[in-house]
Amino acid sequence: MTSLDIQKLNKAYQCTGGTSCRDQNRYCRFYRRWCSRSSYIRRICNKTCNVC
Repeated sequence: MTSLDIQKLNKAYQCTGGTSCRDQNRYCRFYRRWCSRSSYIRRICNKTCNVC
């Protein structure tokens, strides 16, 4: 399952994540536009990219 698949499932089922849902970089809000283009950004900015 890809990160994009997980993102779609989370959105479809309105998952809010859990305590481990957090960004690992303080600049993730600036990287938001890269969420759909970069697996690295999705991994370090999983809350901003709605992956968790």
